[in-house]
Amino acid sequence: MYRFIERATRSTPSARPDLMPLGGVLLALMAIFATQVPQASKHFTQNNPWTCGKCFDCDVPREIEVSQDRHGQVRFGSDPVSIPMLHALLQIEQAQPDVRTMVNVNSDPDVEYGQVVALISQIQTAGIPSHRIRLFH
Repeated sequence: MYRFIERATRSTPSARPDLMPLGGVLLALMAIFATQVPQASKHFTQNNPWTCGKCFDCDVPREIEVSQDRHGQVRFGSDPVSIPMLHALLQIEQAQPDVRTMVNVNSDPDVEYGQVVALISQIQTAGIPSHRIRLFH
């Protein structure tokens, strides 16, 4: 009978988690995020092709029209230009630090695909990255 009473009065085992390690982990994560988030957002705005790197309001790119008619004549906007002149004009546009340039390439349906590809490669050699070139054929 003594043993029965001893078992009845004994407390039941319960798990009491120690929250100190959890608090330490959370504090360490807060310290990491507090130091890395400003650097990550700076890296994002500098390497993002859709922003100028100085602000978050650069949503509207400057669009340039480059077209090629069925005779192979290249136009920059509405002005006919030669390939070296187009190259120079695009380099000037690309050199502006706060302007994001999108190049819209319009070609006549009668123009051979190889000529369109050659025009796009000339635009890329001028410094315009491929993700900023849109083709309308």
